[in-house]
Amino acid sequence: DRVSTPEHRFHDAPAAELPASAEVDLETPFKEQKAQMVARFEQRYTKALLDSHKGNVSAAARQAGIDRMSLHKLINKYELANPRG
Repeated sequence: DRVSTPEHRFHDAPAAELPASAEVDLETPFKEQKAQMVARFEQRYTKALLDSHKGNVSAAARQAGIDRMSLHKLINKYELANPRG
């Protein structure tokens, strides 16, 4: 038996077991659909990451393995910054 890597598990999973976000719309061009899926992932991931670190960008960036500026770009892109006041 081969070792089951995450890539193999995803590839071998029956369609019914794939996450809903893995569904495809053959009427939408590949690049457009991929960009939409990536954007949804980035937004959900960034929000969850910030929530788990109570808005501490440095700690969140360390956990994600990205630099703070990259995280700030995602925060601004998806308007996830908390208004100060």
